[in-house]
Amino acid sequence: MPRAKRKSSTDLQRHVQRAERAGLSLAAYARENDVAVHSLYYARSLKLARPSGFVRVQMDSPVAVAPVAIRLPNGITVSTPMTGSLAELILTLLPL
Repeated sequence: MPRAKRKSSTDLQRHVQRAERAGLSLAAYARENDVAVHSLYYARSLKLARPSGFVRVQMDSPVAVAPVAIRLPNGITVSTPMTGSLAELILTLLPL
């Protein structure tokens, strides 16, 4: 039996996306499309491990401005006024 042509990681990523869009498991998709299932799982793991990058965030409502104070273990307190953009950043990052 001739050996199948090796697929590039880009091709495999496309297969993973098609399987997700079709609502199929990777195993079912691999059977239907003559693709090595272990290659699809590997491609998906690379996709999950890769950072997705930055996402633009826009706040719908104004953010209250308040001072920020950090008390260090040695008793020193560091404080700074919080500007609107810093407040937006902190509120955006809190849920993460």
